[in-house]
Amino acid sequence: MRFDADRALATGFASGEGKRSLLLLSMLDRELSRIPAQTTQFLIRRIRYQFWRDALETGNEAGGGESADSSESAGGGHPLAQALRAHFGDRPEALAVLGVLVEAHEQWGEQAAQQEQPSPDDSVQQFARRQGLLFQLGCGLLDSSEAVRLGGDFFQKCGEAYGFCLRLRYLKTDEMLSKELAASQLAKAKSSFEAIKTPLTATSRLIRPALLPLALVSPYFYLFQSADDIGAAEIQLHPAKRVWLLWRAMRRGF
Repeated sequence: MRFDADRALATGFASGEGKRSLLLLSMLDRELSRIPAQTTQFLIRRIRYQFWRDALETGNEAGGGESADSSESAGGGHPLAQALRAHFGDRPEALAVLGVLVEAHEQWGEQAAQQEQPSPDDSVQQFARRQGLLFQLGCGLLDSSEAVRLGGDFFQKCGEAYGFCLRLRYLKTDEMLSKELAASQLAKAKSSFEAIKTPLTATSRLIRPALLPLALVSPYFYLFQSADDIGAAEIQLHPAKRVWLLWRAMRRGF
């Protein structure tokens, strides 16, 4: 799956520390998502996931990971590992949040490896779960109490609404999706989005940047409905409108 430009753009609306936290979360997610494609060997995959566990655990123990010993034990000079240790090293609760992402990616990777050919529906469902987890962990990094208050079901619905929507935008080049499956996924995305509308409007401004990509879901629904053939071309919002929608949601709420 390609780079999520909408989530990256939304991250820019966070404040200094929050922006860096969300950016590092997205970068770690992207790094972990590449592991299954880099090797088919089970042992090598396990080693690479363990590398990131060690990087996070060492950052916790070293209080920022500035020492040479901690840097060596956590994978040496990997720039992302160094950035994670520098930013989250004195926040053990944040490192625990990131550890959840490592565990989830390893689980998803092993599930995919056990299937000779994952079904399109399984692929889309896993992608939605990944998006939901990113929303949950992002909120957890910004305000853990608010993330707990919203609950897992809320974030699951967020992932379904945004994840299905994101996949449908690239239907033309997504080999895992057919137009028939796309129609059913669009219905699920709309249902999930309806379920989160009310709690979404009650979220605090502090965690809003982590949820900001959801402000684009409803406009994309309109474009899907307006398109003569949803799979004929990639569906994109105008760049200026996309920025304006994110700015409005950040300023006024969802």
